Amino acid sequence: MECKKLQGFPDGWTNIEKFSDSGRYKALGNSVAIPCVDFIMRGIAYFLRKFKEEGDE
Repeated sequence: MECKKLQGFPDGWTNIEKFSDSGRYKALGNSVAIPCVDFIMRGIAYFLRKFKEEGDE
C-alpha cells in the first residue's frame, strides 16, 4: 500500500486476482510517480504562460 501511495495511485489500484505482491511491485516499478509528473507539468505550463504574456507586451 505504501508503494502505491508514494507513486500517487489510489488504494486497491493493483488488486488483481492471481497477482503476487512481487508482481504488484514490478508493475508499480514500471510506472512514473504521478505527483511528480503533475508538479513538473504545472511548472512547465506556468512558465509557458508567463513567456507568452511577456511576448504579447
